[in-house]
Amino acid sequence: VPLALPRHSITIVEPHVRRTLERLGLAPDDFLDAYYPERRLAREAVPAEVTAKVAELRAAVDGAMTALERLSEGGTDSALPPPAVFRGAASQMEHRIARLERRVAAAAARADEKGQRDLAMLRGALTPGGMRQERALNLVPLFARHGRGLLTAIREAAAPHARALLSGSGVTGGV
Repeated sequence: VPLALPRHSITIVEPHVRRTLERLGLAPDDFLDAYYPERRLAREAVPAEVTAKVAELRAAVDGAMTALERLSEGGTDSALPPPAVFRGAASQMEHRIARLERRVAAAAARADEKGQRDLAMLRGALTPGGMRQERALNLVPLFARHGRGLLTAIREAAAPHARALLSGSGVTGGV
């Protein structure tokens, strides 16, 4: 029975890609999550005063709804609905505030055209078609740009994985 061994996987990060990652404060692995880079950069693009006002809105709604719920729990005023009505309304308002936050972040992200182009370039370089590089890219253009040094770097990066497999510590199944 053949042994089941883990595949070695590397991501080649070219210099222009590395510079863009550093400028945006991202790592290659961030692109394994389909939406993380866009969400993070969108949140960062929202002005601080808008974020603060939305937080104030959330706190005001929460405080008012909690006060109404407490008044309703007393049961002395039959004109008030049961506390569950206020809890439900609070939940709906929280949902609307969260939706408002997402819309504000999306608008801020759309306004950042350069950031969107950078993210598209990074996604195409690091996870083309949503897959790992070795599943989607032909290495010939990379070898043409970077020469034999790239092959040496790949071999050096794969060496620890190969040693682990040969020593038996990397074997995940079989026999």
